[in-house]
Amino acid sequence: MGVSSLLLVFGLLAFIGISVVPGGFLTGIDYIVFGVLGCIGPIGFYNHVKEKRKREVAEKFIKNPWVMNYSDWGIDTAYTLAFAKYQAPLYEVYIKQGKLHKLYGSLSDLYTMLIECFAVIQESSVIQIDTESILYEKDTVKEIPTHIQEKKAFDVEGTIPLLREDWTEQEMELLSFFPSKIKEGMRSCRKNLDFRFMEPQAWYEVYEVLLEKFDQNEKAWPDLLFRLWMARVLNYTFYYASKGYEYAMKSLEDMVSYFVQRRLKEE
Repeated sequence: MGVSSLLLVFGLLAFIGISVVPGGFLTGIDYIVFGVLGCIGPIGFYNHVKEKRKREVAEKFIKNPWVMNYSDWGIDTAYTLAFAKYQAPLYEVYIKQGKLHKLYGSLSDLYTMLIECFAVIQESSVIQIDTESILYEKDTVKEIPTHIQEKKAFDVEGTIPLLREDWTEQEMELLSFFPSKIKEGMRSCRKNLDFRFMEPQAWYEVYEVLLEKFDQNEKAWPDLLFRLWMARVLNYTFYYASKGYEYAMKSLEDMVSYFVQRRLKEE
């Protein structure tokens, strides 16, 4: 790029009558043409390398059954983890309009999403990922529109009965794998609307059990996962989201930080 810039300068000088190279065998136009070509060369090479990298990542995705098996709800989770595994740059775009889909009904609308996404996470938990080498960037968000901060996400009243009703004996038996606080909390919330037990610390412990024991093909496990997740969502809704957007988002950031720090201590 340094030589190209110099050629462009020579071209401009030639246009105002100053000859830098004796002999005059190159005109101002010649200098500028060579300068532009010199600039385009490295840019073209850079774009070629970037496109080649994109193709390589796409080919890895296509050949990976773990990614291709999830073509519905779990695909975003699979893609994110695959990008990390293959050390591909990941950019998070902020859409100021928010999600454009309609209001969810009860959380049952997200049952399939939950099961597929957790199955991806469980399968990927054995994959070694060098997180320090991942190139991750995201849009800087300066202001969140009020309609996004106050948008209702799901039908709370329609969700509560799903947590309380139609428990099976198999689900009750599976609760024995969980710490007593979680086990007793889940049994209690079938009658009492008290979700305070499902704080981030408890949710971390739920994940530990699920990563080891969850079986997607044994119906009682997906159903119990769904109930545990509902308890966590309702805890967050009643005790965090109800206090406003800023408070709710800060609590999520704190939760992720807590998970990371606790995991590092356990390693």
